[in-house]
Amino acid sequence: MSPYNTSLADQLRPVQAEMQQQYSSVVPISQISIKVKAGNEKDPFATAQQKVLQWIANRVGQRLPAEAWTGQSFETEKIGAQYAAAVLLDDPEIWGARIDDADKSVPQLTWVTEVGLRRLADRAIAVSARLVCTRRGTNIPIKRSIPDFVQQIATIGTGSLDSRVLCPTPWLVADFDEVRSLCDLIRDPKRRAAVIVASLPAGSAYAKDAACPIGALCSRTFGAAHVAVITAPATFRLTDELGKEFSVFNRAIRNYRPNFNPAVDEPHQHPWAAARRIQNWDGGPAAYAEFLADRVLKDTVERSDSESDPPSFAKTRRLAAGRRIERAKAANASIAERLELAEDQIVELQSEREEIEEIFEGVLKPIEQERDIALAKAETATQRARNLRARVEMLEKALKQGSSPREPEIPNGLNGFEQWCNKNLAGFVEVLPRAKNAAKKSKYEDPTFLYKALLLLRDYYVPMRRFGTSKADAFKQACLNLNIEETQTFTGTRYGEHGDMYRVRYAGQSHLLDRHLKKGSARDVRRCFRLYFFWDEDSEQAIVGSLPSHLETRKS
Repeated sequence: MSPYNTSLADQLRPVQAEMQQQYSSVVPISQISIKVKAGNEKDPFATAQQKVLQWIANRVGQRLPAEAWTGQSFETEKIGAQYAAAVLLDDPEIWGARIDDADKSVPQLTWVTEVGLRRLADRAIAVSARLVCTRRGTNIPIKRSIPDFVQQIATIGTGSLDSRVLCPTPWLVADFDEVRSLCDLIRDPKRRAAVIVASLPAGSAYAKDAACPIGALCSRTFGAAHVAVITAPATFRLTDELGKEFSVFNRAIRNYRPNFNPAVDEPHQHPWAAARRIQNWDGGPAAYAEFLADRVLKDTVERSDSESDPPSFAKTRRLAAGRRIERAKAANASIAERLELAEDQIVELQSEREEIEEIFEGVLKPIEQERDIALAKAETATQRARNLRARVEMLEKALKQGSSPREPEIPNGLNGFEQWCNKNLAGFVEVLPRAKNAAKKSKYEDPTFLYKALLLLRDYYVPMRRFGTSKADAFKQACLNLNIEETQTFTGTRYGEHGDMYRVRYAGQSHLLDRHLKKGSARDVRRCFRLYFFWDEDSEQAIVGSLPSHLETRKS
């Protein structure tokens, strides 16, 4: 294919890929701290060590040295094996370990897992786990998770998070005492983990009746969040305690983030999703549970390492190096021996600094991107509010005149198309500037059909997406009446083959125009109609990116 028939984005894509190969990024995935009070184990600290060492041994690619299995410090350096190390401090007794595990399916992607153990009084232990991903030349989405040895260590005895017992299944809140305990946990200023509360339908006390797979969510966030289900009667008491704006009911789900303070917090700071939105989530309720788990785990890495107990592997190793120098001084070691220890410590500090800088850059870049997206969303919301205000004024005027709102007039031409869209579609369908400009230049033989197709989205497609399958039949009939089809833009592997032509920016993010309304199959621009759009979950609107002409494909 001639390069003149491709977009600039297509031509630059190989250059972009080559540049990506030159840079690495460090992405913090999850970070948790729990406590475990021993049951029947004689030495829970040693038992936890063995569980972690076995987990490392299954991944490192060689036999661990003998001193590893006795809980001592070690480091692997053999060619052909993955890096693994452990450091032991004796006072206080802290053991930290790390393994760099190369991904088996994605080249140049490595999972760095750190774990820390601290021996506490009363035969209890503190456990911290930190997962980081380093990657080069790839931007594939990363599924956040928690190392599975965390749950294994918790089974040694009784695990706790924020002084509350950890459980692999959701906490059922059904009576007033349980509601009070839940509210105390939510309001606890020392709480460090999220509290996810899923309300149940009337008459149910079973987690399976929640709006999303709450059991799977509980498993995915074990050690990072408290997950509860609350019965319908108990939600009334919850509302009394927290206020309606911070409550959750009617099968909705809310994520109460740490530092909850109803006196100063806005409700959106503790995100809430209605059952209808979860049901209509792209990918269904299971996809929503994955989304919520990802958000919870992402929040865990926004805390500083200084809050980790036990401390991070790097800090533990730094403390161990300092103590080796102190012991050398006490033993009157030679200057050469002490200098060698100091040089080793400098090398470790330099390595730690470089890693911290990479992590900082990895954290800062997404934060800057989120800031830009937030600003773009604010601008989009402001414009949407203006359009809605104009529509409300029009409806209020009709009510004052004692008449019902009239159906929109269908113009015979495209003069004033932009004003018509702003006036009649606000809150339901948003037509982007690119689509408005394309419409003005259109040679389609029936301009009135553009307006009818947009009203089809407003009156039938949007209600179907907002209120579920009960509106599907009405939408299908409306499509038949207009002799129009609504289908995916592409299918199967054809996604992404068309450069940026089928993508638009909306609220600071790139979106694929994955759905379209179509009528006619001829390439004659006078008779072939296409309206390309996508569904925006946040605003629950259909966003139109192009109409009324057929967009080009590789084939065309």
